[in-house]
Amino acid sequence: MSRDTSLQAHWPKENPNETDKFFQIIDARDGKTTGSVFLATGKYSFIPEYWNAAGDWLVIGDNKHRVLLYSVTSGLAARKWFGDWPELSSSGRFLAFESGRGHLLVYDLKTLQKTGEYYFAEPVVAKLFSGDDRRLAILLGDQTIFQLEVSGAGEAAAPNKK
Repeated sequence: MSRDTSLQAHWPKENPNETDKFFQIIDARDGKTTGSVFLATGKYSFIPEYWNAAGDWLVIGDNKHRVLLYSVTSGLAARKWFGDWPELSSSGRFLAFESGRGHLLVYDLKTLQKTGEYYFAEPVVAKLFSGDDRRLAILLGDQTIFQLEVSGAGEAAAPNKK
């Protein structure tokens, strides 16, 4: 951040120190910077443990069991939830994360509204959106796989949906 004057102008009031994090998102196809996010950790009052970017979003999972959502283009925080292991769809349209053992939430990031809430008897060990953002594959601890529809009106049918 200290080498880029445009970034300094973007965050003139921030006074970063060695405990803060800076994320610069670069498009892998053309190497151009799409945006950046400054994350003040409060002298490690929390630690980002997982992060991923897609579309206009950077999602961060931290050690306080929170899911933090930032706009890449504005650099500003958009939402914060309690949860773990966030998964963005490849286009950045959908976000899924766990909110307790066997409890999965799905959000449409165009509207920032919850589009699905699912309860499973076993813990979720993996999840992956399809390339077209229409389905979400869920792998449970007992090796059961579910495929959920996540596009359209937002209400998908699933055997364990609440």
